[in-house]
Amino acid sequence: RMPDPLFARQQSGARRKFASDASLHTVVRRPPRRYRRTAMNDATQITMAASLPARFSMAEFMPIAALARSRGINLELSQGVLVRKSPALGKHMRLQREIFEALAAVYFDTAHKPLVQFELSLQFGDDTLRNVDVGVTREVPPDEGFGDPAHVLLAVEVALSTLNDDLGGKLRDYASAGIPNYWVVDATRNCTQVLTVPLDGDYAERRLVPFGQTLLVPGTDRTIIIA
Repeated sequence: RMPDPLFARQQSGARRKFASDASLHTVVRRPPRRYRRTAMNDATQITMAASLPARFSMAEFMPIAALARSRGINLELSQGVLVRKSPALGKHMRLQREIFEALAAVYFDTAHKPLVQFELSLQFGDDTLRNVDVGVTREVPPDEGFGDPAHVLLAVEVALSTLNDDLGGKLRDYASAGIPNYWVVDATRNCTQVLTVPLDGDYAERRLVPFGQTLLVPGTDRTIIIA
């Protein structure tokens, strides 16, 4: 018996409709491709999230820093990000003390007598706190709180393992705050980078002074020698 052409067409149409409905049903239930969760995407998202540093305000940072100090850990806050500082030991400590004592002796004989401080803490806005190895200020910082960068005449950092930060984030912070004189004492290369004229987050003038040569002390006509 020959198949009825009309019946065959009806069956074929029904099969196509069922296939179309099933396909539509599948598409409706499946999330769009861009929202599909895969193991690879999840791992990438986790990696990206883990690589983003947590950010803290000064109020959040203070109890963390206090706890860290009680355990012998020195922390700074740079644009909301915690920065762990190595303890000053050996050559770093020797240079830091010698520079402090030399500057204190020079400024003691000046008329205005700026204050020379060992480990001066400076606050820059609500998300940055920096500890300067040796700082010279025009005003005495409060008993509680931190120094104002606007009153700093000279900031000195001794660099052994911190040169990248001293010439990176710290330089940017000090220059942006208008600190007029910044010395980076490179204890590895035995030289001092003298930076002056803060401009747009950088220093317009830089000079390299090898150890053993004289350094003019800002605001005076006196010099010191770092050796």
